Amino acid sequence: MQDEADALLGRSLSSLAVSLPEIDLSERFGAHVSLVDAGELQQENRVLAGRARELETGLAAARQQFRGVQEQLRAANYQIADLQRQLNDDRTRSEAERHRLLSELQQARADRDHSLERLPPVAQPSAAVSSGASSLEASFRDLCRPGWVIDRREVDVSNEIIGRGAYGAIRSGRWRGCQVAIKSIHRVLLSEYNRSVFEREMYIYSLLSHPHLLKCFGACTDADGMPMLILERMDCSLRSLLSAGPLSLPTVVTVARAVASALFYLHSLSPEPIVHRDLSSANVLLTSTPSASSFSITGVKLSDFGSAHFVQQCTTTVPGTPIYAAPEVLQSNGPAYLTKSDIYSLGVLLTEMCTGQQPAPERRAQQVRSVRSRNLRALADRCLSTDPAQRPSASAIVDFLDRLRQRMDSQIDHTRQ
Repeated sequence: MQDEADALLGRSLSSLAVSLPEIDLSERFGAHVSLVDAGELQQENRVLAGRARELETGLAAARQQFRGVQEQLRAANYQIADLQRQLNDDRTRSEAERHRLLSELQQARADRDHSLERLPPVAQPSAAVSSGASSLEASFRDLCRPGWVIDRREVDVSNEIIGRGAYGAIRSGRWRGCQVAIKSIHRVLLSEYNRSVFEREMYIYSLLSHPHLLKCFGACTDADGMPMLILERMDCSLRSLLSAGPLSLPTVVTVARAVASALFYLHSLSPEPIVHRDLSSANVLLTSTPSASSFSITGVKLSDFGSAHFVQQCTTTVPGTPIYAAPEVLQSNGPAYLTKSDIYSLGVLLTEMCTGQQPAPERRAQQVRSVRSRNLRALADRCLSTDPAQRPSASAIVDFLDRLRQRMDSQIDHTRQ
């Protein structure tokens, strides 16, 4: 029995000995397979991790680019909104200005019609008008220098209207063989105030003599006793020339220098300077020699002294042309006209010549910035200072433009060499 047990135990051990190596090989093979699979998974994980990092980097760049586009879009929307707001403001201002001007025009027409209804027929002038005309002729002799009163029989007035002033038409005519312009005051407008304005213009013309001021040969009355000024005949106004666009740099310098020279003369008169008070492109008159290829200005004259006055007698701030007027003039409680008020108007005129744009007080700074010449832009900016003390004098402007002209001429000579 014991022997059988020993035999069975021996067979079991032999069998276990044979199967153990097989089991060991099987476990080793399975472990090797597991190691290979783990290596491949680790490699795939590394590849996936790298790809994930690339995607994250690309996503971050895309987010950054998207934020940039958002900022650009936000800025564009803000700019569009601002431009739309400016456009609406301009439309509102333009509409308000149009309504204001229309209201003033209607009121002026109503006042005129009311005045006409109160007048007697023209064929039978009133005694007041006749008396006013007679006293005007007497004023010519009292106010003006000897020999300045012209014999009406020497003046030939045509029907050609070459311009219109505030108080009547300006016609062409002849006087002693010369082409002249004849400025008259309409009978309907011969009020005490208009008479005083006409007398002041007549008197100031009789005092002045300068190459760049419109020459007045004298005064007389027409057949009905209405006053007339016999003026130098010019070709056109600066305003009509600007209707074709901005002027060339040499032309701007020529015209600006002439106007500044005229203001220098007026502001230097003794014992009292004279302020023009109505400087505008309509009151700068030109003579020229036009050709097929160019437009050469031969003469520049400052005209219309109906608003001019001596400095000490300037008690009103009402300007001749508001869009050219200095800010202190437009203030109801501001000072009266100063010589520096004329300088401001010259700055507006200078900007108008350089840009070809009609002066717009609400866009003054923008119009100055659009002046292409750096020198003229700087000059206009100084003339348009809100502080009159910071504006240059007319004499300083003449000197500046003379230096600028010399520099331009030297550049032309250098180019030709």
